[in-house]
Amino acid sequence: MTKSYLSQERIKWAILIGVLFTYILLSFGSSISGDEDIHHLTGSKVLNYYTTLGQDTSYMTGIRFASAPDYAYNFTFDVVIDLANRIAGVEDVYMFRHIFNSIVGWLIILFAGFIAKRYFGWNAFLLTVFMLAFSPKFLGHSMNNPKDIPFAFGYILSIYFIYRFCDLLPKPTWRATIAVGLAIGLCLNFRIGGLLLIPYFGLFVMLRLIMRRGTKVFNKNHFNDYGSIILKGLAASFLAYILMVIFWPFALKAPFSNPFKALEIMTNFAVGIRQLFEGVNVTSTDLPSNYIYKWMYMTIPTVVLLGLVLLPFTYYKYRTKKRSFILITLAFSVIFPIVYAISQNSNVYGGWRHFIFVYPSLVILSAAGYRYLIKTIDNWSPKASYGLYSIVGLLSLHPIIHIIKNHPVEYVYFNEISGGLDNAYGEYEMDYYMHSLKPAMNWLMEEGIINEKDSILIGTNHYYSVSYYARHYDNVRDVYTRYYERLNHDWDYALYVNVYIDQAELKNELYPPTGTIHTIDVNGKPMCAIVKRPSKASIGYADDLKAGNRALAKSKLLEYYSVDQNNFEANINLALIYNQTGQKDSLGYFLKEAQRVNPQRYSRYVGAK
Repeated sequence: MTKSYLSQERIKWAILIGVLFTYILLSFGSSISGDEDIHHLTGSKVLNYYTTLGQDTSYMTGIRFASAPDYAYNFTFDVVIDLANRIAGVEDVYMFRHIFNSIVGWLIILFAGFIAKRYFGWNAFLLTVFMLAFSPKFLGHSMNNPKDIPFAFGYILSIYFIYRFCDLLPKPTWRATIAVGLAIGLCLNFRIGGLLLIPYFGLFVMLRLIMRRGTKVFNKNHFNDYGSIILKGLAASFLAYILMVIFWPFALKAPFSNPFKALEIMTNFAVGIRQLFEGVNVTSTDLPSNYIYKWMYMTIPTVVLLGLVLLPFTYYKYRTKKRSFILITLAFSVIFPIVYAISQNSNVYGGWRHFIFVYPSLVILSAAGYRYLIKTIDNWSPKASYGLYSIVGLLSLHPIIHIIKNHPVEYVYFNEISGGLDNAYGEYEMDYYMHSLKPAMNWLMEEGIINEKDSILIGTNHYYSVSYYARHYDNVRDVYTRYYERLNHDWDYALYVNVYIDQAELKNELYPPTGTIHTIDVNGKPMCAIVKRPSKASIGYADDLKAGNRALAKSKLLEYYSVDQNNFEANINLALIYNQTGQKDSLGYFLKEAQRVNPQRYSRYVGAK
């Protein structure tokens, strides 16, 4: 090995280890994500299935809803963490989970870097690691997303070993075959959608052979090679499938039918989730076709997007058979899943988190684009390439500063091209994974509102997180309340993340609501409101209405209304009561007030009635 190569290797690992420590350090401050309770609790159930030798089948019962098909997901990642935690006995189980999650995020960076280094060189490696590690959405999800991040790792790992297999064509080794099988099997243990990697494998192998041999690919002298390749391809696929079945109880019950039932359930996920998109609340089953790629365009750092602009020139520069093969297949691994999801009108939500698995490949392509430009500039003037590095560094300041200022809610990010967060607020969902709840609970503790003496009841639209953060306080209770149904329930303080809230209230600064004493902000925009109840007069009004006691309900709502005129729930229900009692003047007044506060919800409500 040359001295320069050894130096590069040392620098490479120094950078990767630095990123690893950064990710682990950031994981300590990360929040419980919106779905993480399901994963933790179901993973524990699946582990119980194995430790009881199949006697405990409680994994078939959903966590939030008994009939929810949680069993259709593969929870291997969560089972491993739960097993490790049972052995280690860590009290803060979610901190333990987040450390694991951040390490998996780092492994994605590691293998994306390996691909970039192997096929596009040292500069591409540096750019890939740098741009991927400090992409706000990728980093934020790496801390606490136990579904999409592990799957993204399995996806990029499988692509890496498929490339290694293809490099050995026409005589791949059994070692390379087993590596592909293990990688795809690992991916299948995170999500059944990993089955796509098996046809990917076959497609990539055929393309590599055609690009290498051209018309000679059909020469009968090569047929012996093809027989060996097919055998090894089938062996790798079989190994992957077996690994999936072994670690997935639902698949283990019926290995040849249940995985495909699960795939059908996931593909046709029937539960619609309300999403704010382009200023309108739309059910996730009815989102427009531009939903995925528009979200990606708005939230991928500009520095990554600009690298992609260089791809046509990159392909021309790297039109050698090997590099063009890598560029084509990487592009395919990004584009095909998105196009397929759009064509199937798939139920997606939460921005593009379901497609995080294509992002590492996309970043490698961007890095390859920059690498082409660096090499071109070097040919003109070696010193001039430093100017390009400076430009890349300047473009990276926007996401890096955002991460530093806004952890652990850094994943709420919009790039400069989209106009940033100021332009997006009230137009698109913000803290959809509810990362702001932990800093909100920390604030309540720091201010002494949550303490060891005073009883306190906290209302929230994600009770599990609140309950966990307050686990050491026996005097703290929590209650689930939807934002637009908060007046009927008893609570002293409430934590409301800005999800499922209409544009009108976000744009007109009616969120945060009356009684807000503090907010958790991202770039000055509120993500979570900490609300001290302005009045308890309204408690139980909805129950009174159901019981037919309109007079008592009206009295309660009017008393509450005296301290909060900007509450849609109070206005519309007072209008309903006055409509039932035939008091048209009062009906007209409160209808106008309801329309003023939230014209969008008013239109939906009046239309429904």
